[in-house]
Amino acid sequence: MKIDKFLVGLAVGMACPIIGFALVSYIFDMLTYAGVMDATSSSTDLSRRKTLWLLGICCNLIPVNIFKIKKLDNALRGMIFPTLGYVAWWVYTYSSLLFQ
Repeated sequence: MKIDKFLVGLAVGMACPIIGFALVSYIFDMLTYAGVMDATSSSTDLSRRKTLWLLGICCNLIPVNIFKIKKLDNALRGMIFPTLGYVAWWVYTYSSLLFQ
């Protein structure tokens, strides 16, 4: 199966931030349960969620670098649209916290 396809990049670009968010959220929960981190209060929960989503979106950097190294240009082009969509959603959702 050839993975240098636009749709492959689109699928990876859509799935990677969601998986990254779940993984980072799980790690934060485990650190909280172990007592390494403090549990969030209602005032810091929104800030933590904002950070978790940003880290999830940044997880797209891993497949972007892999596609770049392997010269999979079509798959790399496919990753642009979901990444920009997630970034636009993040800025829109958390703009009240960003631009105070």
